[in-house]
Parts: sequence; structure tokens; C-alpha cells
Amino acid sequence: MFDGHPHPQQCSGTLTFINHQYAIRRTRTGKIPGKGERLSFLSASNGGGRKVNAMTANSALTSDSKFRLIPQADGSFAPRTSNAFDLVSADDDGGLAHGSPQIDNLFATQTQVQDWEKFRIQETSPGEYTIQTVSGFFIAVKNDFTNISTRISFPDEAPSIGYTATFELIMIST
Repeated sequence: MFDGHPHPQQCSGTLTFINHQYAIRRTRTGKIPGKGERLSFLSASNGGGRKVNAMTANSALTSDSKFRLIPQADGSFAPRTSNAFDLVSADDDGGLAHGSPQIDNLFATQTQVQDWEKFRIQETSPGEYTIQTVSGFFIAVKNDFTNISTRISFPDEAPSIGYTATFELIMIST
């Protein structure tokens, strides 16, 4: 049940996101005059299964916006899309500002967890998280929601180039 708040569990000093689906939205989305806060979520187009136009950061909360965070032995997580088969992957393990005509920098076609499907999720302040590829780059969303980058080296410096690299993880179902 969506209550508007993330519910990570604390376990031995690390965050765990067990047995729940989460909606992921960029922080600091801002207020739209007369309309309230902009509610835009990361979504896997058609629930996954795509390499091009695979992910968006400008979606309303839909079934495509639900991700199950599968814990990995190394402390990272593999986000599984709402189709319950595909995993989110960072092309070339991150480090790409944009995708190519053949493949987006984040896509959702893989069904087995390899390094490209692993992400470290770190709480940086209460209710705000960074999402980092295992190669060390961070995920960020352009302030106009037109691009998702996997090439951010320092999340605190992302705003200086027009990106936000912190996210809210909102538990929406079990």
C-alpha cells in the first residue's frame, strides 16, 4: 500500500529493501505553480524488455514504475522491472552520459544478474538515496527530465551540470 514514505529496513548497518516494490523518483522535483509538486518516476517502458526507449524519468506512477530491489551477496541490488522477468542494466556498467541509437544507457532486457545489473543504493540524508553502478558512476536525471545519465562521478556536483543524482524510494506494494 502506497503511503508516500520509503520503508527500507536497517540490517547490520546496511539498508535492505526486502519483499517490496518501490517507485523511484528524482528528488527536488520542485513545485509547479498552481499544480503542486511534479510527480515523475523512473519507469521501464512496457514493464521491461527493451533496449531502446527502455527507461524514462518522466512518468506518472504506473505499473511500469514499480521495481523490486533484489539484494545481492555483495551488498548491491538488482532492480527487477514490473514484468517480473527483466532487470535494469547500466550499459557498459555505467559511465555513459547518453545512450546510442542501438541501446540506451539504462535498459531492461536481461534476466540474469551480472555486474551491469547491480547497483549500490546509499542513503545520503533521511529519505534521499544515491544509486551507483558497480563501476562507481552514479545515476542522475536531467533537471528537465529529458535524459538519464550513468556518468555522474560526484552526486553533490550533479546540479552544476543540470542534473539531480538523489532519489526517493517509495514503497508501493509488497
